[in-house]
Amino acid sequence: MRDFCWWSGLALKDARDALEMVCPDFMVEKAGSHTWVFDASSRRLKVSSTDGKSTGLLPAFDEMILSYADRSALFDGKDGLQGVVSGGIIRPIIISGGRVVGTWNRRIEGEKVVVTLTSRGKLARAAKASMEEAARRYAAFLRKPHEILMTSA
Repeated sequence: MRDFCWWSGLALKDARDALEMVCPDFMVEKAGSHTWVFDASSRRLKVSSTDGKSTGLLPAFDEMILSYADRSALFDGKDGLQGVVSGGIIRPIIISGGRVVGTWNRRIEGEKVVVTLTSRGKLARAAKASMEEAARRYAAFLRKPHEILMTSA
């Protein structure tokens, strides 16, 4: 709620009142001092943090990171955001199962795109395959042949 207030400009009471008005269309979950609000249609999504099927490549400064003051739900380990910041710049991130699992970058070499995927730790084979598939989707979006490089931090 505090993050919603911060980026919406609403007072906390107004934000709580607004949430009450839309509650039937949303799922509200509390975890400790946090209140999470999800679109009710997200119940239909079959997303697992272990099967690697929900992997995506997000741009630098994506709202997934910028919209929350407390980013602990996105990161494993204690380095958190520091693991994806370089020279004060938030690098493009790899999300799998709603968690940051690495960073990525791309460079164009002639007619092809080279996508480098850097994991934040050891990943299961399925997670690596899912990261590579996300890179292939990105290359297809660019309509370019591709080369995928995998590294680890």
